[in-house]
Amino acid sequence: MDIQSRKRTLFNDLKNPLAFLSDHAMHTNGPPDSARVFGNAVFFYVDKKEWSILTPHSTIIHSNVNTFKTKTHVLALQTPAEWNTTMTKQLKQATRLVYEQQLLPKACSMFDTFDGFWTHCRKPPFLTIEAPAFSRRGQHKQFINMYHQHTEVTGVAALERNGSVSVAIRWSLSESEESGEFGWRPHFSAGIRIHKFGGTPFPIRKPWSWENLQGLSVPLYDAFIVKTPALLVTNKKDNIIYIQMDKKTDFVAAIQALHTMNGAKPWDGRLCIVGNKKTSPGCTIVASILPQKEGQDIHWYTHKMSVCTLAAKRKRTEENN
Repeated sequence: MDIQSRKRTLFNDLKNPLAFLSDHAMHTNGPPDSARVFGNAVFFYVDKKEWSILTPHSTIIHSNVNTFKTKTHVLALQTPAEWNTTMTKQLKQATRLVYEQQLLPKACSMFDTFDGFWTHCRKPPFLTIEAPAFSRRGQHKQFINMYHQHTEVTGVAALERNGSVSVAIRWSLSESEESGEFGWRPHFSAGIRIHKFGGTPFPIRKPWSWENLQGLSVPLYDAFIVKTPALLVTNKKDNIIYIQMDKKTDFVAAIQALHTMNGAKPWDGRLCIVGNKKTSPGCTIVASILPQKEGQDIHWYTHKMSVCTLAAKRKRTEENN
């Protein structure tokens, strides 16, 4: 055997050594075919590699990941029902592996059959993942990796309710030495892939550029917000107001351009007030507004609004004089 043949034989442990650059080790490779015990917990492997699960697009219910406001990272997700069913089947298969090999002696010895062992095994509600936010010594911060597409955004992105993510997780089956209770627990693995943020997007301010828009949304959000200049109210009907359009022409032109880009009718100066803010003709408002397309129209709804009334204007004028 020549040196080249020997090299190919010896150095072939990694089939795709640069795979991490494309998927950041966030993939699914189950179901498991082997297991190892560490203390009172069992971890699982596929072809001698760590059993990894990448969740489908899931909605964030609660998150304090990488906020470091508490000692624990917590991420609660609403996962699709189909995935929950499939995951439960894989957990049952892995549980059978533990029972047949008696990897948790105390828990396994309590049941004569696997069915009894599985019935009493604690299954987590799908899906809440926890991890220490600080190291045991030194209290150094321990970040959970976050990615968007192929870019790492750890430390610069925050997860909020109603966002959409996929999470790389691994499972362990552990038992309590004191109570004898046993069950499954999910752990963070390679990181979190962000699809959409929850919460409120950053407002688009003057000069109101629409370059990064995707229809009526901005990247990573389902909508966007526009910050208006001071606008004079000329008419009001119920919760609908009309603003003076012959002034603030740069703002009006930008809104008209957005309507044209989305194939909608020209804007008529109408704003729909959300909430109980009181206005009247002659008032001046400054608002954060959101668009919503309905048929061939784009209607604008207030997200936040400040109102300066005629009485307040007169008082300021008197004070200045």
